[in-house]
Amino acid sequence: MYDVAIIGAGLAGLAAASRLSGYKVALLEKEERPGGRVLSRHCDGTAYDLGALFASQLPFPESTSHVVPPSSEPVSLLAESAVWRGASPLACLQDYAQQFPGYEHELGAFLRGKKVFEDVPLPLAKAISAFWGLIHPAPIQGSLPERQCDGLRPVPAFRQNGNGAVVDQLMNESRADFFPGTNVVALRDRQAWFDLVIEDGKIRRARTVIMAIPPAPAALLLGGKTPFSGFLKQVRFYPGLSLVFSVSKRSISDFSYLVSLEGPFNSAVKCERRDKTFVHVYCLGERWSAGMAQGRETLLKDIGDRFSHMDVIDSPRALSFVDAASWAGIGPHISSPPYGAGVLDSSRIADRLFVAGDYTWFDAKEKMPYGMRAAVLSGFRAAEEVVSLLSGGVARGLT
Repeated sequence: MYDVAIIGAGLAGLAAASRLSGYKVALLEKEERPGGRVLSRHCDGTAYDLGALFASQLPFPESTSHVVPPSSEPVSLLAESAVWRGASPLACLQDYAQQFPGYEHELGAFLRGKKVFEDVPLPLAKAISAFWGLIHPAPIQGSLPERQCDGLRPVPAFRQNGNGAVVDQLMNESRADFFPGTNVVALRDRQAWFDLVIEDGKIRRARTVIMAIPPAPAALLLGGKTPFSGFLKQVRFYPGLSLVFSVSKRSISDFSYLVSLEGPFNSAVKCERRDKTFVHVYCLGERWSAGMAQGRETLLKDIGDRFSHMDVIDSPRALSFVDAASWAGIGPHISSPPYGAGVLDSSRIADRLFVAGDYTWFDAKEKMPYGMRAAVLSGFRAAEEVVSLLSGGVARGLT
């Protein structure tokens, strides 16, 4: 029997496992690899990311990757068959707003928190929403006001070796028994332990369980047995499609990233690693649905034509397709409900049962239950509360 079973080997599950080295831990992952929404691969020896791209600041020292500073090249907005550029998202928006009388004042009111997104004039709102989509897969409508300016903040740096370096570091720090390709289909409480029923019929036993999986499968395992089930049903994850291209530096214009109001994609980020230049293209929401429906070849042609028409590249042939990944759930809609005051101040949701995952981390100050940092912090919190319980201390979450 294990002291702890962790369901899910994404960043949250890996972070929890790295803090439980003094216990017998089973780390069970449905996929054949760890990392969850972090997925780094290599092209001719150079790393690229199909999942989480930006190098958000993590709450532990990193020893396996070098962080590349953000590009100083301009930001671009593709709107109404024109390209608007600026040194920052805000400068780009200010330039775009000048064509509409009074819109600079409207933009200022939004930035000062005097207006929420829903009250901003439509053309300006669409541009703000385009920048929002670089950070969040969910629509900006209905999101918490504290988060609505996320798209106008500077984009973080990249990791030279890809975000997969973080996965490798956490795996190396863990002493857990790792079981890839292991799908837990049922969780049975035996009072003193849990039976974890695997899809192939096998059973693993553990005194405590950390569920570090997305809300939908977590809800299925719980089956409405705890108050936390209601929260899980309210969390909505949104899908997306990530495509990676390589391009010659001579064939692409100067930009750090661009967002588009129309066309086949929402945003594109240029990432220079060693001697290669990658362009990461993202299709979200309706454009994700359209891209999946029309097929890869048609989508690739449309992206190349769009880039060429807007003079981003010399010709459609300048883009060389590298890889793609479709994600059923990239991140949550940060709205109220389910997020608000007093939610998720503990990872413990039942006796000996805990949760982790970026969507479970709702910091009262940052209000950012999304991303690599939130995932790692949620895993650390779950591990600390499990240690407190197993060592005879007082674990939060239940009275």
